[in-house]
Amino acid sequence: MSKIRIGFLLSSFGIGGAERQYWYLINHLDRSQFEVFVIQISHKKNRPSAAPPPPGVVVATFAMKHKLDLGVVFRIARYVRKNRIDLVQALLFLDDQIAKLVGLFAWKPVITSVRGGPHLGKFRTWIDHHFAWLAKRIIVNSRWLKGILVKDGVAPNKVLVIYNGINPASFQSDVDLAQIKNKFGVGEDQQILTIVARLHPMKQHRMFFDVVKMVSAQLPNILALVAGDGELRQQLEEYVDKIGIRDRVTFLGAVQEDLPELLRITDVLLLTSGWGESLPNVLLEGMAAGVPLVATDIHGIPEIIDEGVSGFMVGSGDCGGMAARVVELLENDALRRRIVEGGLQKVQAFSMDTMVRNYEKLYGSVLVS
Repeated sequence: MSKIRIGFLLSSFGIGGAERQYWYLINHLDRSQFEVFVIQISHKKNRPSAAPPPPGVVVATFAMKHKLDLGVVFRIARYVRKNRIDLVQALLFLDDQIAKLVGLFAWKPVITSVRGGPHLGKFRTWIDHHFAWLAKRIIVNSRWLKGILVKDGVAPNKVLVIYNGINPASFQSDVDLAQIKNKFGVGEDQQILTIVARLHPMKQHRMFFDVVKMVSAQLPNILALVAGDGELRQQLEEYVDKIGIRDRVTFLGAVQEDLPELLRITDVLLLTSGWGESLPNVLLEGMAAGVPLVATDIHGIPEIIDEGVSGFMVGSGDCGGMAARVVELLENDALRRRIVEGGLQKVQAFSMDTMVRNYEKLYGSVLVS
């Protein structure tokens, strides 16, 4: 039986969660069943790395001369036909739209993804939903997001939920906690509340800081670590000063490589988002690191947290409720151990390997349907 040839379309060369998962999928597909082609689309502000491709991966790069360079679609379609690629897959918004057109002109099935929701804007949402017919399957990472697409008229059998995957082992290695605390400027006896999120309105950091203030009024050794950067940094630093907790908050900036270490010294991981969370990886990563979670109960988050079993949820904006849960976890060791154990069990369903196997099943079904 001949191998299935898959062309992965890629125009984002960052190190975000979506890109990391995409490359993990590319690198770990069963090479006895699949041949992998990475079709890179470069443009002025986003150029691919010059590093050699992973073993067994064929890489081709196509340059977009300008934002509306539709010629790149025809060049890629010719490449797909010439190399007898069986199906084309894309992950992010721009790639999805190009892939749909490539599939149309190359007469090949296309798998696209929707990784946000209505918060991405009316234009993007309209494009995604009204041109869904050009995709053979649309991958979403939560049942909540599938419900959004189906409600907007996309056929239910076209939308498939494949959950994000992480590598739990990478968050569970033995570490010198004292050394890591020193690295992050944390005192030996301090209790650490952490939020890992870009500094954007949807993440509602002010709620996080209000919770920190409430918890600090009951427990004297609280330190809040803010991992992430973004457009609101100055405003949020001013807010911390305004509510009088500057000495209890450290802004760390981006912590991509240091995230496993940061989570290992965290006592409670919080997520205060008000919208836009289809399936936040950081909650899975916190579970894998053995950190109890308290998060808002929006969108896809209830698909990760089983209330009172693998974490706790509160309503968006419920600072008092979140603070009460945090204090409970910090003061009740038995509860904390139970929630951590529940999280470690829950996260096994979200492994990278499970994600890869689900995609492999999908590819076979797309080509026979």
